[in-house]
Amino acid sequence: MRSHITVVLSARPGKNRQPNADAKGTMYIISEQGSERATSDNGKIITFQGRTHVTWQDVTREGYFNRVNTFDHATSEWKDPVTLNVGVDNHARSVLAVDPDGILHAILGGHATEVQWCHTLSPNETSSWTDPVPVGVGTYPALFGGPDGTLYLAMRGQGPERHDRGLDLYHRPPGGSWSSPLRLVTLAEEYGQAYAGFNTQMDVSPGGALHATVDFYEGEDEAGRGLHQASCYVHSPDGGITWKRANGTGVTLPARPEDLDILARTTRSRHELLPPAEIYGVGMVVDSMEHPFAFYMDHGVGPGHCVMVTPGKDGQLIGTPISHYWEHAYPDMRATECRTTIREDDSICLLVTLTPFDDEWHDGKPTRFMSMRERRDIRMVWLLSEDRGASFHVQPFLEPGRSYNVPSLERTRGANVVPADRLPAVVYFDGSRAYPGGGDYYDETVTVAEMLASGGFRTNNVILDGLTPSNPYGDEATWFRAVPQRLHDHPSMAWVPEDSELPSVLLLGDSISMSYTLGVRNLLRGTAQVFRAPDNCRSTRQTVECLELWLANQDWTVIHINCGIHDITLMNDELVADATGRCQIPADHYRANLTRIFGRLDETKAQIIWATTTPVGDHVPIRKNTDIDAYNVIADELISGRKVQVDDLHTAVKSHETSLWSDGVHFTEEGAELLARQAAEAVRLALP
Repeated sequence: MRSHITVVLSARPGKNRQPNADAKGTMYIISEQGSERATSDNGKIITFQGRTHVTWQDVTREGYFNRVNTFDHATSEWKDPVTLNVGVDNHARSVLAVDPDGILHAILGGHATEVQWCHTLSPNETSSWTDPVPVGVGTYPALFGGPDGTLYLAMRGQGPERHDRGLDLYHRPPGGSWSSPLRLVTLAEEYGQAYAGFNTQMDVSPGGALHATVDFYEGEDEAGRGLHQASCYVHSPDGGITWKRANGTGVTLPARPEDLDILARTTRSRHELLPPAEIYGVGMVVDSMEHPFAFYMDHGVGPGHCVMVTPGKDGQLIGTPISHYWEHAYPDMRATECRTTIREDDSICLLVTLTPFDDEWHDGKPTRFMSMRERRDIRMVWLLSEDRGASFHVQPFLEPGRSYNVPSLERTRGANVVPADRLPAVVYFDGSRAYPGGGDYYDETVTVAEMLASGGFRTNNVILDGLTPSNPYGDEATWFRAVPQRLHDHPSMAWVPEDSELPSVLLLGDSISMSYTLGVRNLLRGTAQVFRAPDNCRSTRQTVECLELWLANQDWTVIHINCGIHDITLMNDELVADATGRCQIPADHYRANLTRIFGRLDETKAQIIWATTTPVGDHVPIRKNTDIDAYNVIADELISGRKVQVDDLHTAVKSHETSLWSDGVHFTEEGAELLARQAAEAVRLALP
């Protein structure tokens, strides 16, 4: 079982016991008053520029409260929890997104009632919010953010009649107002008098396209509800204006399953009155190359049967079963739940809940009783792919022995990313999912307020796990978990055992710094211990997002850093390298990112060395020396007045009598040796 340090953060609203623990394997109890649906929904966790924000639902005699709190990675401290609103019941929960300006947005759910929106007054700061304003009427909201700051809200919509239900989509342009609802899918009138749900998994691509799976759970017969179930795929290439199937065929709205790409469908009679969904989507992610990956479960094919779906070149969807990966590792268990996210390096991460495969299952299908009771016999595992779904491997996460309910994953919800050098954070609750009074739904003879006022409910611990990454420099196994698979064999990524007798040096930079890492390490052997970040640090954007993870709360003596070559790479609107494109990170964003980076490095005790960005050959079409010169000037302006030394690698390369490039950007062995000698000397001069 994975070792944990457990920190109780907030025993009661408004009381905040600050954690005092090391960063390895930390598990925070962020509330002791979590409701029976405390962590339901996607979009509970946002990590952005050194802070992680989490929202959940508490329950007291006074009602259901949606709350939010923030963990500051620089100080390893939590802020005070903030109450966003009081919900009508346990369906009225909150979800988060963040826009490019760092403003956090919250949708406060309803239950066939008013759904509200509010946002923070300051960037990346959750202590103060605008007053909530209504957006629409519905249930089960899902909030997403586009690359331009547009917000998208999907939820089950209502109508004047019971059968007038379906999935509604709202959007809000940056600085604008929320639109009227667009009905994406609709309930068939023949199923109109029964319960209906439209679970939606959606992701927004880097280019602004929307990709979604939409589930239909509707209809009933004498055996139970959910007579008709289906999971379908659809996408919008223009941010929700038009919708298409995978082959490009247009979709007329509102749609039914036959109008969409049907992944799975059934109209079998159910095995109980209130059965869990038999077919449902468990994830939709889009990678940096605009390639979508949909995931769904179909217990009708087999217990816990899970499939990954991707579009082929001809527009046909290709389904690949993946549940055999975890069934091979745990043959006596089957999946009952699964959540999906994607990291910044395009690694696909599925969190799978495994339950003993025993007589609780009904003909290979999970029952409502299985999920409603408190149980300590389940486990959670990661299914991970670092090659865009070509292969997967299983990694244990939480072992049996404690109760784990309704995990919600850290996901991209706007301008944030899931960092590449750690697993996603997870929030869940212990205890039971049973409704107040212990049943499987509210007692309809009394109001929710009366039920809560009587104290007929139980509270749960809300737990945030995996927030703070392990120190990647501490041991070899942790180091290679942090290093992307593609870089495991790169010489610069060799693990370095710690020597506490020597001053510690950290190299931060892209593939240029990777080329001189070993040289610097060898030249300073016995003088200093030289580490490097466990990745190609790429542009200032990735460095801003991952800096806390790379610093790892270590007491560095010297930090040698460069960002630039990736920032000035020319790309088109589809984020593909293109000589006619624009700099990947515009100059004003480069300045803002470097300001944040230097500001954070100023807080360390280390001597900072800024390495100038090296020139490129004239024959390199996607990088220009004029851009490199301009970005180096920006860096010079920002370090003026700071206690930052300069390692002028640019001049060292430019003034050399012969070409040192192997390809116009990267360097020959002679070039790498030259850079290593200069960088090592800069570090040596900076050592105390």
